[in-house]
Amino acid sequence: GTTAGVRSEHDMAAIFVPSDSAVINYFAAAESSGRTLINRYGSNVPNNDDINGGLLEAIDSIPLEVIEPLVRNHMLMSFNSSVPSKFENIMDDARDPMKVKVEDIAKEDGKEKVILANNGVVYVMNKLYNPARYKSVIAPVMLTDTLSVFYKFINDLSYDQYLLSMGNKFSLVVSADNEIVYYA
Repeated sequence: GTTAGVRSEHDMAAIFVPSDSAVINYFAAAESSGRTLINRYGSNVPNNDDINGGLLEAIDSIPLEVIEPLVRNHMLMSFNSSVPSKFENIMDDARDPMKVKVEDIAKEDGKEKVILANNGVVYVMNKLYNPARYKSVIAPVMLTDTLSVFYKFINDLSYDQYLLSMGNKFSLVVSADNEIVYYA
């Protein structure tokens, strides 16, 4: 495989790993997507807004299929395409600009915190980047227990490719799980 004319053997992966403070801010800030996830899945955890209390437990209570798009959005296939001079070209899961900035890289002792590993590069970031799945019309379907069948339809039939588009305006009308009848 090639990336921009470079053989895959000459490229490696990259990942944007948020700093601890970025994770805390993302999940604890009142108006963030992370707080929406904590309110939905971690509401049964006492002190879910306090890092010394239950915030980490509340984060851990988010189902893998819900948190996975956030993690995947931070994983990049090509280091060559994700060097700081190309940050403006990095796309999210809907192929929209992620709006990554060099200033987002965490600093340690006045230097950007970038770690070279044997199979890629780790950028430690002061920010988390929302996947389109958290911002699109799919979000309410994904986050509502009574719409899980419809969410499965969206994914299995690849309608997410259309519904993730942030350049278009959609109204998505769905049926609750108990209203869907399937005849085999």
